[in-house]
Amino acid sequence: MKVFEEKKGNIFRILSEAISEGIVIVNEKQEIVTSNEAADRMFGYGPKELLGENINLLIPREYRHSHTQQVEEYLEKSDPRQMGHGRDLYGRRKDGSVFPVEAGLNPFEIYGSKYVMALVTDISVRKGQEREIIELNMQLEQKVEARTKELKQTIKELKEEVAKRKEAEYKILESLRKER
Repeated sequence: MKVFEEKKGNIFRILSEAISEGIVIVNEKQEIVTSNEAADRMFGYGPKELLGENINLLIPREYRHSHTQQVEEYLEKSDPRQMGHGRDLYGRRKDGSVFPVEAGLNPFEIYGSKYVMALVTDISVRKGQEREIIELNMQLEQKVEARTKELKQTIKELKEEVAKRKEAEYKILESLRKER
């Protein structure tokens, strides 16, 4: 039976290491009980360096004050969900740098103890692309606005030209009429 449990543990470890998302599991005290290689790398830590640390170590300082209470409330409800609900979420690396993340939370219970498994994805590239799209859209809007202004000016000039031509035509017709 013990050999089977060890094999099962090894299979779970192999599976968690094969996943590209970072996996961080915390207990009810919000202590990290395990993390996979992807999470360690994402947050800039070495293997097993996060074990026993409070999850707040991975949360930027400006978000820590509300995070503890949110985790406690989440453990009470215990429903799998995406973290953030339309808000931008950030992680904090060992070097103190902050980066955008997505996190899915999955509660579970083993031998009467509650845990939360967070699947964390670094979305820095996507956020960079979103910023680039916003910037390109702003540039496009400015070009459209400039071209619209130019077009309005051209239309104004054409109307003036048409008015001048009509006036000249009228003068010619009036001269012809007088000549006759």
